Amino acid sequence: MSKKLLIREIFEKGRKDSGKDSKSGIALYLSLYFYDEWKFEISERTFVRYYDAFLIDDEDKNIDTQVLDKMSQYLEFKDFKDFCKTETFTKINQDSSRTSVSVRIDDEDDPERKHPNITVNITTNPILKLQEFFAKQSGFGVIGLLIFGGFFTNNYFKKEENPAVKFAEVKNDELKTETPAKEIITWKENEITPRDQDVKEEPPKEEKLQCMFWDGKEYIPAHCSDTENGLIALDRKLVDNFKKITTPDTITSIKNVWYSKHQNVVEFFTADGVNPENGKELHELSQHMLDKYIKRE
Repeated sequence: MSKKLLIREIFEKGRKDSGKDSKSGIALYLSLYFYDEWKFEISERTFVRYYDAFLIDDEDKNIDTQVLDKMSQYLEFKDFKDFCKTETFTKINQDSSRTSVSVRIDDEDDPERKHPNITVNITTNPILKLQEFFAKQSGFGVIGLLIFGGFFTNNYFKKEENPAVKFAEVKNDELKTETPAKEIITWKENEITPRDQDVKEEPPKEEKLQCMFWDGKEYIPAHCSDTENGLIALDRKLVDNFKKITTPDTITSIKNVWYSKHQNVVEFFTADGVNPENGKELHELSQHMLDKYIKRE
């Protein structure tokens, strides 16, 4: 259940952050965000597979621990273990407002603490009387008992003198809410779907190689999102035909050979253009240059 909830939450947050509504659009945004923010690679296709497995097929797939931790960090949790400490219950009211109850149980060992810390965050719009809230939200019966039990059990859960975060306060039978430091939002699966239900979503396509870089000998195609220095737009003609001749003594003819001369250094290439390393324009190899720098006559 925790992994399924995690996938729901990152897609909902991704929908809000990206402004995208389609599954593949959100998956692409998440993939780019994870790489740009942490240099952590999770492909768009992998996000889509997680979505389909957990939220459509209701399967439980294995996910690497590092991936779970990084997804949890996207939701502003320390790691997946920290995420699992919080349970959220959400209900859509008749007036389209949303009421959410989040319960966090901190059961870490502490020799001076007799009981675990339980933090309850209740968010509703508009503000309701406490009695009306539990009377109308029949789905929160168990949570209601938990909250009232925490408030009225004699000294069972002691209030900390200086709480780091104040989530909810009850005063004069009214429920007032403050912005929580961490928030989990539960959403319905049909929220992330194309608006036009008659249009079938195309499967995600592999990102095409649209850039290239010079590796000292030839141009290598690359993804434009890679962090290689000197990325330029892909030119298939240069990739296929432009090479540096690293063994000039093998040149026996001036045909199909170009050269550049810079600071008394002569370099040879298999096609016309510019020297990628110094930007100097290339010239066709002449018989004079062949004799002087290769045959050395």
